[in-house]
Amino acid sequence: MAKDTLEREKGVAIIGGGPGGVGCALTLKGLARDRGQDIRVVIYEGKRFGEHYNQCAGVLSHPLEEILEREFGLKIPDAMIQRVIQGYVLYGEKEEIVLEEDPTKPSLAVQRVELDRFLLNEAVKRGVEVIQSRVTDVEFHPHEVVVYSWSGTCRASAVVGAFGLSKAMTACFSRRVGYAPPPHLETLVTKFYPPPSWLPNLLENMIHVFLPPFPRTEFGALIPKGDHITIILAGWNITTNEMETFLSLPKVKRLLPPKGHSDFFKGRFPTGLAKRFYGHRYLLVGDASGLVRPFKGKGINTAVITGKSAAITLMNHGPSQEASLHYRDMCKELMEDMIYGRLARTLASLTRRYSSLDPIIREAKRNEGLKEALFFCVSGHAPYKKILRNKAHLKVLPRLLPHLLGSFHLSRQ
Repeated sequence: MAKDTLEREKGVAIIGGGPGGVGCALTLKGLARDRGQDIRVVIYEGKRFGEHYNQCAGVLSHPLEEILEREFGLKIPDAMIQRVIQGYVLYGEKEEIVLEEDPTKPSLAVQRVELDRFLLNEAVKRGVEVIQSRVTDVEFHPHEVVVYSWSGTCRASAVVGAFGLSKAMTACFSRRVGYAPPPHLETLVTKFYPPPSWLPNLLENMIHVFLPPFPRTEFGALIPKGDHITIILAGWNITTNEMETFLSLPKVKRLLPPKGHSDFFKGRFPTGLAKRFYGHRYLLVGDASGLVRPFKGKGINTAVITGKSAAITLMNHGPSQEASLHYRDMCKELMEDMIYGRLARTLASLTRRYSSLDPIIREAKRNEGLKEALFFCVSGHAPYKKILRNKAHLKVLPRLLPHLLGSFHLSRQ
């Protein structure tokens, strides 16, 4: 058998049972079934969903529901949906603006571990093997990949990495194939449990977004969930000190119940593209590839999309180095948008540190084009290329620059 052919008996080993891994597995099974074939697909997942916390905020953005139903025939159970998000409230120093969701394309707040468990169970129903074990190493050979785990050894034609920013797996792939993980922010997450009287309209079912002027903090957000508020803070080397300072801000404090918060959880959030995230007999998807958007991220959406693209590449072109270039091409739109996303993130960071968001918010209250741009930047509902190259958005810059420069001058006094 040619070395660039995907051997059905060996199949594909997928490291990680989140949306990216399951999206890849379901696509592999579906394509094989459409061709009257079968293929072995093994998912390794070290977490026990429901017992271990996931640092993801658990907000499902449009068009994830459509993708799951159209591509996999899956419908998110109504019981899993904790909140229908009505939009965002973006805060400056003194100003704030409400950015409403399109009611026909709402975001949904869920408990992330419940979503992961639901998707993984559906994969099992469709013939995917799930090994509840941590992978410890991966060997690459000309004709196969050997995956080591706490449960033993698996030989596969190819491996798909859907392991997020796992330090163990990023170190493994770095050592084996020269992979470099994407640049990232640290996240710190905690929860507030309000009294029952708050729950029917918790935070008015809006996500509240802040760009606090702390040296090591990039953004903070309050997210209404079923019986609690999830608070997430993102930045560099952030600690509980930064979280406590953020929670003590008057505009944050007034949104929270008087009682304290729960435990803290640490996570990481990609902000750029990984290096060598595809190659001979391996493809990395989701956060491991770095293919997300700044601020909102839409990490679950891009995980599913890149997982599907990896499966199509393997089934149509095989697992060779040359075949992996087809995966790169399928991700081209996401990769190109990274440049514009970095620009948007840099502008936001400069505004946060040296100027003020207030002039932008005041102008957005008068200008629908700028308001739309702010909504797309916060929600991630549109590519940053589209946002930054939109003529209606660019027209407001001449009016904004004097205000921003004035704020910058005052901040230097």
